[in-house]
Amino acid sequence: MMSRKERHKRPITSRNRRQVRLLFLITGCALGVLLLVWSGYGAHVVDWVLGTDGGGRILHHKGTDATQSKGSDSSLDRNTVNGSAEDNIQVEQWLQTLTLDEKIGQMFLVHLSALTAEKPNQALSNILHELAPGGVILFKDDIKTVGQTIEDNVQMLRSSRIPLWIGVDQEGGVVNRILFAGDWNGNMAIAATGQPQLAKETAFETGSLMQLLSFNLNFAPVADVNDDPYNPVIGLRSFGSEPKQVSAYVRAYVQGAHKSGMPAIVKHFPGHGSTRTDSHVGLPQLTYDLKRFEQVEWLPFKAAIEEGVDMIMSAHIQVPQLEPKTTSSQKDGSLITIPATLSSRVLTDILRDQLHFQGAIITDALNMKAIADHFGSDEAAVMSIQAGADVLLMPPKPHQAIAAIHKAIEMGTLTEQRIDESVRRILHLKLKYKVTNAKQASQLNVEQAIGKAQSFIASNQAQGLMKRIAEQAVTRWGTESIANQPSMLITSSMNQVLLVGHDSVSLEALQRALVAGVKERRDAANKEKEGPEAANGNKKRSVETEVQVSKLEDTGLSDAIRAADAVVIVTNDVYRQPRRIRLLEKLIAQLEQLKKPVAVVAVGLPYDAQALANIPIGYVIYGLTDSNVRAAARVLLGRAAALGQFPVAIAGLP
Repeated sequence: MMSRKERHKRPITSRNRRQVRLLFLITGCALGVLLLVWSGYGAHVVDWVLGTDGGGRILHHKGTDATQSKGSDSSLDRNTVNGSAEDNIQVEQWLQTLTLDEKIGQMFLVHLSALTAEKPNQALSNILHELAPGGVILFKDDIKTVGQTIEDNVQMLRSSRIPLWIGVDQEGGVVNRILFAGDWNGNMAIAATGQPQLAKETAFETGSLMQLLSFNLNFAPVADVNDDPYNPVIGLRSFGSEPKQVSAYVRAYVQGAHKSGMPAIVKHFPGHGSTRTDSHVGLPQLTYDLKRFEQVEWLPFKAAIEEGVDMIMSAHIQVPQLEPKTTSSQKDGSLITIPATLSSRVLTDILRDQLHFQGAIITDALNMKAIADHFGSDEAAVMSIQAGADVLLMPPKPHQAIAAIHKAIEMGTLTEQRIDESVRRILHLKLKYKVTNAKQASQLNVEQAIGKAQSFIASNQAQGLMKRIAEQAVTRWGTESIANQPSMLITSSMNQVLLVGHDSVSLEALQRALVAGVKERRDAANKEKEGPEAANGNKKRSVETEVQVSKLEDTGLSDAIRAADAVVIVTNDVYRQPRRIRLLEKLIAQLEQLKKPVAVVAVGLPYDAQALANIPIGYVIYGLTDSNVRAAARVLLGRAAALGQFPVAIAGLP
């Protein structure tokens, strides 16, 4: 039997135990909520309970000023990176270890020359270590040989305090940075095949090469719809003029990049395909309304977002129907419309909120005149972050830009929270793609890495794909039936073929390809004839066909034509030159009178087919890569058919 004291003591002990259990339960719940918030997911729960959108704004009032997103005060919904809770926790832990300087540095992707120009008396390795940028971008002059490229890249990875992006513009075609790996087809050549799968294969092969060379970022593909023949900067870099077609190829390219293990980056939002100014040298403007952008320019970007594209690059273009705000140019004080790269309406309200892009937004190069002339390094850096950009590409003066960002934070026009939003996205991508850190780089066997890359290039695996694309891209037009293929213009009995054109580079490239093709055909024919009669000295050999070149304006052109058995007219965007078009029309009429076999080879954009629509036979090859001109030679020699299709609309042609 318990005493009265004991009977009173027992309930008190039981109550204490219940209180302790309750305390543990409350603490556990609190820790769970904190963990969720820390990982980026709890914010949504809090928002749901409070009825806000993550930035303190009341939900269900779209279209009011209260919901207009600002780059410096964007919502947590928009800034939560898609990823596992574990990844988000790792990113948060990583973020907490970084100083403000290091976080700002992560937003910079610099060119090495800009660093040495600012601090000419310091070694590049010291500048990189001090600045700790998020990444660097290399160009042709930085990429000379396999060994040098890998050694330099690995050294930068080893000396970086934070895993480093090493990027390159390896689009293929006219933007080919890695010359020792051979020529790569451009996007328009790929689209001319009619097979999006080839874009996926190209992206996979490109990504495989990038990683073997210790690159981890490639700024491709171009997603612009090139529907203006007079666009000076996109052209062959585009998959074409039809939005749905471009979307299919962009989607396939993103898939191929991801399959190779590389991030995919599409450019240039909100669309650079219809401008008539090159943003490298001026500030373009597109006056289209919202409906046009939604129906044309944005379709490929939407496809890329659906496919999980990692970064989207902005365009330095004025779009007054989307962003009407103006500012004074530093160049001459004139009023200019704020370019898309610096517009929160374009980058945040449209790209983030309307199109639901959750990856990283990267600016186009900030040293381009469209930005550098009118804003300068410091103002452009601050404005692009305020607009919603996460990565600043190639600011002309990186240290000056960083100082401007610090000043903006001190003045309250930027916040560290806004910096954190961008750095989260950057770190998430570096974690996702396992960007090599300094310790891993120090353990890398450089000689072995060089050997693997050299073996990949020597295998011609990628070049075999390029050859296949180039041959399937060749597109025929003209008054003669295209059903009769292959069509041999240059027969084995011809003594001389004349190439006529206005561009020396194009003429020389096709001449080399034809000389090699003629020799290959002759050797094959002679080999077939080798047999019992060769032993008796009766072996017959094919005619040695010479390939001559004349410029369109040469005074001796008429004599050269009379001496030739066939004439190939070589054009390179001659549609832009009305005077030369008239000369070519006159020349073609002369050749028809002489009954000379003639064909046109358009080595650039396919719009030459529109300017010369009434010729007997013409072929578009979509570029001057080795594979493009070799494909043209094979068609002219009757060894391949031209079965490609026009990726752009050509007036007067099907």
